[in-house]
Amino acid sequence: MIIKCLSSSCSQCRRSHLPCKHFAAVFDNFDEIEVFTSNPMLTVDLCSLHTKEEDLITAPTTTYMDIIMNDEEANDTENSQTEDLEPKTQELRVRSFIKNKNFDLFKFICEFNMSKVMGHVLSGRGIGPEDVKVKAVVEAREPRTSAEVRNFLGLVNYSARFISDLATISAPLRALTRKDATFTWGKDEQRSFDELKRRLANAETLGYYDKSALTKVIADASPVGLGAVLIQEQNGEMRIISYASRSLSDTERRYSQTEKEALDLVWACERFHVYIYGSQFELLTDDK
Repeated sequence: MIIKCLSSSCSQCRRSHLPCKHFAAVFDNFDEIEVFTSNPMLTVDLCSLHTKEEDLITAPTTTYMDIIMNDEEANDTENSQTEDLEPKTQELRVRSFIKNKNFDLFKFICEFNMSKVMGHVLSGRGIGPEDVKVKAVVEAREPRTSAEVRNFLGLVNYSARFISDLATISAPLRALTRKDATFTWGKDEQRSFDELKRRLANAETLGYYDKSALTKVIADASPVGLGAVLIQEQNGEMRIISYASRSLSDTERRYSQTEKEALDLVWACERFHVYIYGSQFELLTDDK
């Protein structure tokens, strides 16, 4: 949404040289939030805008959108939860809350009561891929050129956090995108193509990260790729928070299996460092 500030406190805003967060990392602050408000543009460069913490009117606020939800002040005025209100009532409450903070909304470009954000479906249960993203992959025809393979892999990689062992499964397809590769579509490529479709079509809803929950990082390396999964015990069940994977370089492929597993352990910790840094967690591998 475009927000027009009606307050003289705008002079407190300052430019920041901090980079934008990756959008996937932003999702993990959305625990049990079901209503979102889009923010496609602002009157200033949002990525470089920083306000004093006490002036923030949304929680959490990201460089991609403002998530409108209850804070202590909102709860003091109304006892009912936002998600239990009718959509129109929710919109009116959001407008009133923001107006009281000396901001104004331009209605003609605002979107309220969103459940789909940046190609993902977010709910109280967790995060899932948007149907249109899944459909684009599932209904994709067999690539006939290396360029079409790249396009297909691009669609798949957008939902990488929902697919286990992505780097290993996609290895035959990635080999077709090399500059010196001759395009030949065989059984291995077809198997990889079909398996990627199947895994995304059957992707489960991922959980939100809970700082207080038991956390485990499981790493497993293959001859061609590294894989890892972040899981947590939440409400008596193990929830997958995110999958991650990457391919091995030509040099890394010459490592022994033990060296690959060790590399995977280090890489997994680096990949999930925003979750596990400064926290206790279990790091698991099946290497003997």
